[in-house]
Amino acid sequence: MTIIRCPGRLDILDEAFSYLANDVAQKFSPQTALAVAIRVEFLLAEQWEDEQEELRRRRDPNIWVEISIEAMEQIKRLLAATPPSLSNAAAEQHVIDLLSELRADFAWSTARELRKSIGPWLHVSEREVPKVGASSEWLK
Repeated sequence: MTIIRCPGRLDILDEAFSYLANDVAQKFSPQTALAVAIRVEFLLAEQWEDEQEELRRRRDPNIWVEISIEAMEQIKRLLAATPPSLSNAAAEQHVIDLLSELRADFAWSTARELRKSIGPWLHVSEREVPKVGASSEWLK
């Protein structure tokens, strides 16, 4: 197993989580924080998936954090079940700006960790992730 190091990644993750989930500032409801995390992960996953395919096509010898078909399917299910009106465009942009300091693969994987850490804060487990076309009741 190869370990890929990314200095500063955890600091960025902490900063993004604090921005979305800070109970003291109460900037966002837990549902909005999760919706923002889902949308950010989806946007970065799409970008990274495209870049990853280009790297494969060029047979790039570097080591990258791969995005799997299953990970893409999961974030697409989450996005489909999340009402767009629940998110906050300014918050999405702020989190994307934070993550933009990272390489594309780390930006996506950090966004994924952010979304996974927001879920328990809402008491939502991975098993509760809906199928495509499901209602957004799971966010309430």
